[in-house]
Amino acid sequence: MFDTSGKFLRKWGEAGSGDGQLFRPAGLAVEKNGNIIVVDSGNNRLQVFTPDGKFVGKCGGPGKGDGQFDQPWGITLDKDGNIYVADWNNHRIQKLSPEGKFLMKFGEYGKVEQPEDSYEVTYLGPYVAAASEREGYPSPGKLNHPTDVAVDTDGDIYVTDWGNHRVCVFDSEGKPIAQLVGDAQVLSKWGQQTVSANPDMEKARRRVKSLEPQWRSVSRRRWSTIRQATTSSSPTASAIGFRSTRRFAITATSRRTCRACPTPADLGPLRLS
Repeated sequence: MFDTSGKFLRKWGEAGSGDGQLFRPAGLAVEKNGNIIVVDSGNNRLQVFTPDGKFVGKCGGPGKGDGQFDQPWGITLDKDGNIYVADWNNHRIQKLSPEGKFLMKFGEYGKVEQPEDSYEVTYLGPYVAAASEREGYPSPGKLNHPTDVAVDTDGDIYVTDWGNHRVCVFDSEGKPIAQLVGDAQVLSKWGQQTVSANPDMEKARRRVKSLEPQWRSVSRRRWSTIRQATTSSSPTASAIGFRSTRRFAITATSRRTCRACPTPADLGPLRLS
């Protein structure tokens, strides 16, 4: 723990599975009373600590049932103190009460399909094909290893759908309403190195009519498209959070960048037509 100037204050925890012990902690959130909820990812649970690091309680456990987790990752709280967890390997988001009781879940596994005669920009896609320009993204509501979640003041829920290279927006009931798309015009350094080292991939890029699928992180079909709000230079958005200015920041892992974007409230209606 650090103060606002970056000065170290204290630390707590040790490796293990007992109360107060941690195994690959992946995220945290601070409650209004100052208590800290830690995503104990390796132990598939949440643990609560006081500001000075004393163990208070826990919830969760390994599994696919309601309130259970499989490598949980990101976490956030809404204005009522409800807890939202990106349940990474269960490909879903779970909502819990402030006491840790299960309230709601949404999302199921869905991945980018690789078309024939295509090459992959990253090992999870997106894909660019000479014969087919179809991008093959999964239908709304399907997730592939979500890594983080955020809730705005209107109750809309933002999910970094890491494996599908997009940020999905859901309403307070977990129904999909919009997506955020990337607009970088060039490959990342990592992506360019991959292409340059593969002559067949380089030739495939020259054959296609449009390279848009390689830099746009999501398909435009069936969704409202938000060109102003983008994931900057990478399709693999991994973390998201809101500022008091009603803007949110998205961390892009492939480019190691973070960009602030306007919220949907600033851009106008986002509902599906």
